[in-house]
Order: sequence, then C-alpha cells, then structure tokens
Amino acid sequence: MFRLCRLTFILVILCASALLIRSSTIKCYSCYKEACPKPWNPNNVLQVIATSGWCLTFSKDNQTSESIYARNWALSDQCKEDKCEWRTDSTGDSIYFCCCNTNLCNGADGEITTTPKNGQIKFINNTYFVFIVVLILFIMMK
Repeated sequence: MFRLCRLTFILVILCASALLIRSSTIKCYSCYKEACPKPWNPNNVLQVIATSGWCLTFSKDNQTSESIYARNWALSDQCKEDKCEWRTDSTGDSIYFCCCNTNLCNGADGEITTTPKNGQIKFINNTYFVFIVVLILFIMMK
C-alpha cells in the first residue's frame, strides 16, 4: 500500500509540474518595422512561443496603432510586470516598452492594463491544484 501511495505521489507531482511549466509559456506576435501591419491586422503575422511567459511591443511614442514598430517575445529579464513604461535603449533613444503575459496579448492596440490576466489566473489555479494534491496525499499517507 505504501509503495502505491508513493508512486501515486510521484506521478501527481510530475503532472502538476508539467501544468506549471506549460502555463508559463505563451504565444506572442513577432514583427519588426515594415513587417508589422498598419493598421494592425494579425493575419499573416508570425506567432512565436515565449518561454519567458512575456510578450512585448515597442514604439517611439505612447503606442498608437500607427506608431508600434515591433512586437515580439521578451527575454526573461526584460519584463517583471504587466505594464507600459518609457525605457532607454542601448543607443540612448527613448522607447515606449509594453510587457504583457497572455497569449497574443502584444497584438492588442492601446495601453496594457494592470488587471489580472489569464497567465496570472492560471498560475494561481495551478498553485491551488498543487496545494490540494499535496494535502490529499498527506492525508492518504497517514
């Protein structure tokens, strides 16, 4: 019986880990300058996987549909929260830089809001799932 419980525990932990890892990968639109349609139309725009869980848009002003010149995935250190802000690039130019963390969120026009997104909700749900599974296994092992 103990061996079966241990095997079940390992299997549940592996499944929960896979769910958590999957929830941190999202799709982002990827285009640069002329390749980004104006006005925005996502048809025929490349979609890439963002293993960091973050997408980006860049513009030289406050991100109107005509000013966005790049959409892409973010490196793991580029985004920490779902927001837009002015940043200075390596050449000293000011860039309006927006981070978001849901599937194809960098295809939206306008500024990104700070309301909870699907990625955040998935993470919370997955955390509850892992907690419940561990609690059930703890009870089973007694």
